[in-house]
Amino acid sequence: MNEKKDIKEINYIKAFAMFSVLILHLSIPEEYSKKYILSLYTVIGVPIFMIITGHNYMLSYEKSNIYLKKWFDWENLYKKLKRVLFPYIYIILAEIIVVFIKNDFLEYRSIKSILFFCIKGGTGPGSFYGPTLIQIILFYFPILLFFNIHIIKINKERYRAIYSLIIVFIFEFLYEIFINYMKDIYSEILVQQIYRMIAMRHVVFLQVGIILYYYKEKILKNFIKIIPFSIVGAIYIYMVDCKGYVLFPYYYWKEVATPMVFYALFIIIIILKYFKNIDKNFFEGIINTIGKASYHIFLIQMLYFGMLRIVIFNNGLDYILDLTICVSIGIIYYYIEPKITKNLDFFMNKLVKKFRNK
Repeated sequence: MNEKKDIKEINYIKAFAMFSVLILHLSIPEEYSKKYILSLYTVIGVPIFMIITGHNYMLSYEKSNIYLKKWFDWENLYKKLKRVLFPYIYIILAEIIVVFIKNDFLEYRSIKSILFFCIKGGTGPGSFYGPTLIQIILFYFPILLFFNIHIIKINKERYRAIYSLIIVFIFEFLYEIFINYMKDIYSEILVQQIYRMIAMRHVVFLQVGIILYYYKEKILKNFIKIIPFSIVGAIYIYMVDCKGYVLFPYYYWKEVATPMVFYALFIIIIILKYFKNIDKNFFEGIINTIGKASYHIFLIQMLYFGMLRIVIFNNGLDYILDLTICVSIGIIYYYIEPKITKNLDFFMNKLVKKFRNK
């Protein structure tokens, strides 16, 4: 697959996932959500992002032509962390400023509360996302990389993806059981917060992304074989979100748990397969830009929905306003943030050199 086309299609996928996240966080009344089964669209945003994260980091690793050990070289790590960490830190700082400006957040105005505020990723929906990506860069992706390169040594390559996914699934399944056990010992609120922040719950999605990178052409060619699994994933979402069922051991964040992974993958496959030859036009350009700016939009929606949401019309027009604000400001942030970070980076390097000279 042509690399430029591939990246463009990945941006389409990220744009799709971003709108999924935004619509989820609009908090549409439950009666409408269940009536139109919106969860089949709204809950797949983060799972899609995680699959694409696994795919993109694998792509980056292969393109860099580096060894596994070099993943931890400061230059490589800093380059990847900078893209995630700095935009996230700016939003956290903005949230702290809002805490001291708006009287709605008086409970956070103490050092202890601010520290806890930072540890849990700030406020707003999806505040786990930045810390999760940092964990993936530093820990989970290198482990999966090692696993995929060195551990899985099966002669018949066509079975490698299946076996690797089963093994990762088993480890994640055991983790879910462990979390269920922990909630019987410790405070459920504490366990829920820990589960929310630790990236282990996304590891199967990351592995699927890595498999997608290695076997993309085969998957696209034989995507019909995935349809039964994707239907199971869709049924799972419907049962847990609309009917309130709990499938052991997926107790926390059950709507976005591992059983729906193939449903998210199927959405990705559809976009990769059927949106690859879209001609350039104004609408296509907007979608492509939203995809590229998706992380920054995600961070902006955290701040907006968590602390700054505006209600003017008291009807559906407010939803359109919410989407417009998050997307437009997120895109602006996408273009401004690298310039701020570049200047900050230059200043930090200057300080480091000055310190070393002393």
